[in-house]
Amino acid sequence: MITIGIPTYNSEKTIVDLLESLRNQTYLNFSVFISDNNSSDDTIEIVQAYCSFDNRFKLIRNDKNIGSTRNLIRLVDLAETDYFCWLPSDVKLDQKYLDALFFELENDPSLVGSYTGTYICSKNNTRSYFDEYELTSDITVERIGVLLKNLSLGTAVYGLYRTKILKKVFILSCINPWHDNKVFQFGDLIMLMMMLFYGKIKQVKSNLLLRNIDDNLKEIGSDDRYFQKIETYQMNEFPVLSLPFICGIVKAKRIVLESEIAFSEKVYILKLCEELLVHNKLRINEEIELMTKKLNDNKLVSFSNYANQKIDSVLKMEPQFNLLLRKEYFKKILFDLRSLDVYIDDVEVKNKVKNIAYAVGTKIKD
Repeated sequence: MITIGIPTYNSEKTIVDLLESLRNQTYLNFSVFISDNNSSDDTIEIVQAYCSFDNRFKLIRNDKNIGSTRNLIRLVDLAETDYFCWLPSDVKLDQKYLDALFFELENDPSLVGSYTGTYICSKNNTRSYFDEYELTSDITVERIGVLLKNLSLGTAVYGLYRTKILKKVFILSCINPWHDNKVFQFGDLIMLMMMLFYGKIKQVKSNLLLRNIDDNLKEIGSDDRYFQKIETYQMNEFPVLSLPFICGIVKAKRIVLESEIAFSEKVYILKLCEELLVHNKLRINEEIELMTKKLNDNKLVSFSNYANQKIDSVLKMEPQFNLLLRKEYFKKILFDLRSLDVYIDDVEVKNKVKNIAYAVGTKIKD
C-alpha cells in the first residue's frame, strides 16, 4: 500500500487537477493525507469536498502556517505503509503514475525509490524533461557522485520511496546545522543523497507527471528563461548554484564526513563537493556583495571582507583532506563567527550573515 502526502497553502487553483488525477489512478491501494498550512483561500473547502465522497482522502489542518518543511515532516510521520510519495499541489499525474513506480520497487529490492519523467507546463508551452543521468550504479559512492555532479530540476523528490528508509533519513536531512530551532529549508538534495547510501533510485523513462510552472514564472520571467535554466542544468558538468543549494552542498559534506563509508570514498565525494564550491565561488561572492548593498550596514561591509578571506582559506585548505586539522580550523572560525553577535543586534541580519559564512564550510560538528 502507498501513502501520499500533499502539503497545501492557498492551492485552490491547482489542487483539483491533482486530486482528480489521483482518483483516476489504475493503482487503487493508496491513501492521501493533505496537510494544509492555514490557507486563506478555498483550498480547505475543496479538499473537504473530496474527503466527503472518497474515504482515501484525509485532511489535516494546521492552526497556523508551520512552514513547508515542517509540513513535509508531518506528512511523512503519518505514513504507516510500505511506500510513501510526496506530491506538490501544482502537479497532476498520468493514470499509470503510481502503478509504474510501485512496479519498479516491488520487483527490484535494490531500489529505495523510483520516479518518472516530467512534462513541464506553462500557459504557453509544454516540454518533456528527463534527468540526463542514472542513480542506479551498484557502487554507493558512484551513485552519490552522479547526484552531486548533476543537480537538476529536483523531480526525483516527488517519486515513490520505501517508507522505513525515508523516515530514517528525512528528519536528519531537515536538521539545520546552523540554527537549532529552525529546520533546514533545502533538504531535498540531502534527502536524495542519504537515500542513495541505502540503495538505488531509478527514473522510469516515461513522462507520467505534469508540473505547472506558472507560479515560478512570477519570479523568473518568461517560460523561455525557465527552460533555458533547465538546459543549463543538463549541459554543465558543475552547475551554477543558488546560495541555498550551496548550503546544501556544505551540509552534504558534513554528512559524508560522519558516514561509515570507506575513507577513500569520503575523499572522492568531498572532492566533488569541493569542486562545486570552487566552481561557485563567484556566486558566493556575488551573494555577499548583494546582501551588503541591500542591508546598507557598515558592519556587514566589514564582514563581507572577512567572509571572503575565509572563503579563500577554506578553499585552499580543504583539498588536502587533513580531517583533524580542518576540524580544529573550523572550530576557530566558528568561534570568530559567534563573536559577531556582539556587533549585530538585528536577529534577521545576524542569521543571514551566519548563513553566508557557513555556506562556504565554516562549521562541522564540534
